[in-house]
Parts: sequence; structure tokens; C-alpha cells
Amino acid sequence: MDELWKALRSVHCTTTPEASRRRTDQNYAKDLQASQVEDHWRTFYQAVDALEQGCGYPPFPKLEELCKKAIACDEGEFLRILGEKPSMMDIVVILLHVDSETMLHWMETGMISNVNVLFECLRRIPQGGPLPEQAETAAAKGLLQLCAFSPERFQYLLQISVLFREGCVGTVRAMLPRLTEEGWSRLSACVTFADMGEKHFRFWNQCASGQDWQVIGPRAEPLLRAWHRALEKAAAEGTAWSSLYNEVSNLLINILLNRMDTPGVCEQAIEEVIVQAETAMYQWYENSLQQRAALLATLSQLEHLRFVWLNLRETTPPLSAALCRRALGLIEQRRYLWDSPSDRGICQEIERLREWLNTRQPTGTPQGD
Repeated sequence: MDELWKALRSVHCTTTPEASRRRTDQNYAKDLQASQVEDHWRTFYQAVDALEQGCGYPPFPKLEELCKKAIACDEGEFLRILGEKPSMMDIVVILLHVDSETMLHWMETGMISNVNVLFECLRRIPQGGPLPEQAETAAAKGLLQLCAFSPERFQYLLQISVLFREGCVGTVRAMLPRLTEEGWSRLSACVTFADMGEKHFRFWNQCASGQDWQVIGPRAEPLLRAWHRALEKAAAEGTAWSSLYNEVSNLLINILLNRMDTPGVCEQAIEEVIVQAETAMYQWYENSLQQRAALLATLSQLEHLRFVWLNLRETTPPLSAALCRRALGLIEQRRYLWDSPSDRGICQEIERLREWLNTRQPTGTPQGD
């Protein structure tokens, strides 16, 4: 038995991308060798990604058999020895020879206590395609544990391996109800708030489907704050918008709904947005693009609040006529700021908002491009 653990401890894996004919492999070879310690994990994984897309790994004879024997003998001892490896490349290569079912079992039972091992297990899982429901729950537990270990690595993993992969929808859906406020902050940093592409829109809608937003809503507030910051940034920079919606619009509407459970609260929120917009329209701007972006930021908020109003749990009275007139006055500002055929999509959205303000009757739901 001691010989088995001695053999595992002695495993040291090296790669030689510098010998590859591919220039990309050669360029990353130095980073790969210099960054195999925990403090440089981001540089290391950028180099690993290039390696895996390039020359790949050399064969390591008998390593798979060694891993199987060690895991069958004592999983805890195997993970302890793996976590003690000073080189992250050793961890990457050894886990290449461990099947995904075993790694998912470790996550489900909370056996992994080393952040390098947990990160690499999670990075491997999405590469195997869609998971059965029980495995999705295990992977979600692993992601939550990684978020607790290292929020920075959690965010990085979401960006490179999880978000917008069709096979990861169930995992993210299982993760959201238990995600902490810090986790939502990290998740929010992965959202552009400017993408209405069908792939991203569908991914987030599937993740949000069937969730209990009364439970999730309070912890998900960082997503709302990140959206407001994105709107402010776009207004300050004069960013052109293609839609009043974004890839997480339905999540934002559910978070807002959890906040605004009565017509009075929702109407107050609408009035606050209108007051801010009325002030913004009379500020000095360097160019019309900034003023246009400020107006669109306002209209985007109003459009999201329109859906909140239409989905309030109790019967809603007509929206205040005075508020409707003021909001319609803001929409009229659009005529003086732009009129381009290329903006047909967003103009249709604004027209739908105008019609609702005129009639205060329900219409439509946001759709992806």
C-alpha cells in the first residue's frame, strides 16, 4: 500500500510545447513553465487553454491505472496527496486520467478541500457534454464550494467554461437558488447587459425558469445594481443601444417583482426614474450621442418596470395619468435625438412602450433577436 502512495507522490508531469512547430505553443511555453504555482493560476490556465487547443499533452503511460488503483484503495488519501502537489500541471494531468463520474461524486460528497483540485475538476466537467439531473446538482455544489473558496476563480470559471454552454444550463439553474450575494456579484461581472443575441437570451431564460424568486431575489440584488451601473456607464460614454432589453432582462424583471409587490411601490419606482430622466435631459452634454444614451437608459428602465407592473400579483389600477404624460414627454425627446432606419428594432420597442402608456393596457413580452 505504501508503494502505491509513494508512486503517486512521485508523479511529476512535464510538457514541451516549446518543441511544437506551432508558434502559439512556443509563445505560451514560457508562461506555462513559470506559472505553475497557485499565485499565478490565471496566467497558468490561459497557457493551458492554448496548450489544449494546440499541441496537447504527451502520453503518460500507466498513469490511468495508477489513479484507478489509488482511488479504489482510498479516495480521501488520493485527494490529499493530489492537493499537496506543488505544480498545478501535475494536478491537471493526473485528473485527465480520472473519469467525470468520480469527480462529480467528490463534489456531491464535499470531499475536495483543495481549491486547485476543485477548480480543475469543475473545468473538466463541462467538456463531457450534458449531464443527468443528479450530476447537475453535484456540479452546482462544486461551483458553490469554489465560490466560497475563491470568488475570483469562480468568476473566471464561469466565463471560460460554464456560461452559455448548452450542457451547463441545468448546472447553473441548480446553482442559482443557493448562490450567495458575493456569488451574484461575481456572476453579474460576467454579464455585458448589451447582448440580445438569441443564444445568450435563451441560456439565461432557461436558467431562470421555475425558480422561486422570493427566495432568490434578495441575494440577487447585485445583478440589479450591476445593470444600473452599466446604464450609467453607457449614458456617460454615449454608447449606442440596439435594444431596451438585455440578455438578463427576465432575471431583472423577476428581481424587481420581488422588490415591488404592490402597485404603489412600483408606481413610486416609475416616478423616480422619470424624475431622474427629466433632470438628465436638461444637463449639458458634449454631444447628442450622450444625451441619446441617457434617454435610452431611462426608457430601458421604464420598459422593465412596465413588465413588473403587468405581472404584479394583485390587480393593478390604471397608472397615474400624470406619470404617463411625463413619460410620454420623455419619449417625444427621441424625435430630436435620432431617426435612423437602422434603429428599427429599438424604435418598435419604444413604440410599444408608448402604446402602453397611452392605453395602460398589457402588451407583449420581451423576445430575443
